[in-house]
Amino acid sequence: MNRVSLGIFSYFDTGNRPSGEEPERFYHGSVLGLIVDLQGRYVITSNRESGFGRYDVMLEPKDPKEDDAIILEFKVHDPEDEATLKETVQSALAQIEEKQYAAKLVSRGISKERIRSYGFAFEGKKVQQSADIDVVAISEIDKCAVVGECKFKNEKIDKGIYDTLLRRAGSILGKYRVSKYIFFSLSGYTDWFDTLKDKRVVLLSLSDLYE
Repeated sequence: MNRVSLGIFSYFDTGNRPSGEEPERFYHGSVLGLIVDLQGRYVITSNRESGFGRYDVMLEPKDPKEDDAIILEFKVHDPEDEATLKETVQSALAQIEEKQYAAKLVSRGISKERIRSYGFAFEGKKVQQSADIDVVAISEIDKCAVVGECKFKNEKIDKGIYDTLLRRAGSILGKYRVSKYIFFSLSGYTDWFDTLKDKRVVLLSLSDLYE
């Protein structure tokens, strides 16, 4: 997204004000144009009601077994409200959770583990993006990363959650090598993990925290 912004967008495209509805609509429309080619795999909707508000963009997979659902929320950085673009990203992600935008997808039988939330923060030509990975630890020295998923429900972690974390970790693979995939489950793991031979995977339970 940053490559597109730097190569194509002009500061004049985003309007006269650094924040507000005018530039946000521009970025919103630009991203819709970039993802239109995904219509073969997704039903793409924009500014529709779900939960307690209206999401910016939702991609509902036509084949939920193959693709995750995606919710996108866009925010233009306002220096009066947030100090950095990262804070604006966190605000976008918080809005997705607080407004329960995933409610529409859940009502259609898509599990929360198969719903990916992305916040985008814009400031002129600058773009900041975040994916919903529970834990990310990065070493700039050796360019390695550790990613993790935590589940506190009365359901065991299964292959689907494992696959989801690997897919989501793809967003950082261009810059970092993932050395560990760490899972924490309050209710344990399915038998599928007994057959897993991926040495990068670490399985933790509540008892491990007290050892």
